[in-house]
Amino acid sequence: MHASKDLQEKVRRAPVKASLVFREIVSYIKGSSQALDCAGGRLSRAQYGAIGKKMAPAFEKMDEGTSGGGGGGGGGSSSSGSSAGVGRDLVYDLYLKYEAWKESIGAYDVMDACFAIYTALRAEGYRGPRLDEIYVDEVQDFTQAEIRLFLEVCVDKNALFFTGDTCQTIARGVGFRFEDLTTMFFQLGEQQRKELSARGLRPDDMPKRALVQVPRVNQLSVNYRTHNGILGAASQIVSLLLELFPHSVDALEKDHSQIEFGAHQVVLVRDQAAKERLPAELQSALTLTIFEAKGLEFDDVFLFNFFADSPADDRTWRVITSSWARSRDESPTDTAAARERERASGRERCSERASAADVADEAEGAELSIQAPRPESFDRQRHSLLNEELKMLYTAMTRARVKVVIYDQHEEKRRPLFHYLLVKASAADGH
Repeated sequence: MHASKDLQEKVRRAPVKASLVFREIVSYIKGSSQALDCAGGRLSRAQYGAIGKKMAPAFEKMDEGTSGGGGGGGGGSSSSGSSAGVGRDLVYDLYLKYEAWKESIGAYDVMDACFAIYTALRAEGYRGPRLDEIYVDEVQDFTQAEIRLFLEVCVDKNALFFTGDTCQTIARGVGFRFEDLTTMFFQLGEQQRKELSARGLRPDDMPKRALVQVPRVNQLSVNYRTHNGILGAASQIVSLLLELFPHSVDALEKDHSQIEFGAHQVVLVRDQAAKERLPAELQSALTLTIFEAKGLEFDDVFLFNFFADSPADDRTWRVITSSWARSRDESPTDTAAARERERASGRERCSERASAADVADEAEGAELSIQAPRPESFDRQRHSLLNEELKMLYTAMTRARVKVVIYDQHEEKRRPLFHYLLVKASAADGH
């Protein structure tokens, strides 16, 4: 589905990032489990406004920001305010405009299709091949509504096996956590028991396979793709996500490595257009977008212009410097004493990782070649795009088994993350 130039211009001028509004629509207003049971397959304005902040933290609840209107059918009044005060009422207004535009061109989106399939299954039942078990990989790229379709077609409601990593939620519009998934199964089980009770039945009267139960979640902590040097750098990205956006990922134990080595390399870029902008020296290399590379592994990953092509501006990336400053409990501009302490601990850590990570020898004990950028005070709403960006960066880095090389032509955007990894002794400067 392609937007008109007029709509693209309206989106560009909107007081909030389009990708964040789209995530609210896809993951909550139309893509939540609750939405499937609502008229038209969408939450009303009041229902959307009542979602807990832990599940949908990007925008303020209506009772905390701007007050919302009534149900979801009407046009609703537009509301705005400071960047830190944009609430779900405005998001719902934008959603209604999106639906009106979609209807005007006779289009539908994935969630419309999902609701149509669900409605047909509930009315007519599933008539396809018998499915006793269903296995789903990369589950973090599915909405709750899509996952419920699996429940509808599987004979055994407890024979669904899901695997995924919430730090790799880079599918546009999807916000996913395993914690929310278990909550969904709990709520569906409670709803099922109420329906049975209304019919004068007890759970014991039903086959066990027909009863929805809360699945057990197991963490896989052994990484068979990536060595500990890269995992150390990737864990710093996860630390930033947990600090800045604690409700967007599941808090898990750190991975440890157990790998066998292969022999292939890849150049990773953001999108298809970025492939066309590669220098002549890289035109013949295997080049994939980060999304195309999901689930794949390579010995060496060359990440090209990740920051230069980022929709986040340099001020957003400088939030990382503020995070580092808070963790050090000192100003990032006061780096003289900080550098010596970082080098003292960094020499040992870099030395331990040098053989495995093939870190440049000159990095050990050297002065930091990147000065600490000016920090940017963090605002969870204004800088919410950083959540998506860090997850995409984590996904790119963890495609590598041996070495990650990050090359970027935008000095201001790249500097905060480069500095952060260097002072954390998780990377070596290639200059």
